[in-house]
Amino acid sequence: MQEIFKTPIKSALNFCPRWVCRREFKRQTFIRFNERPVEFGFVFRKLAQIYPRKVLDIGTGTTALPHFRHPQN
Repeated sequence: MQEIFKTPIKSALNFCPRWVCRREFKRQTFIRFNERPVEFGFVFRKLAQIYPRKVLDIGTGTTALPHFRHPQN
């Protein structure tokens, strides 16, 4: 029963932040080439080829790899 009310309320509360984020994304200008999407693209293509169940990301800082999850996991 609560789920019936939660979805519209969450949607209404997220409207303004979503609008601001979308506006900022569209207004940004890129002044140099960022190699990260190319690097991650290579990594994700290789991961898709071997299809591991789990990935151990050992590196410095936070990257896109901790956010990579297969939909079935």
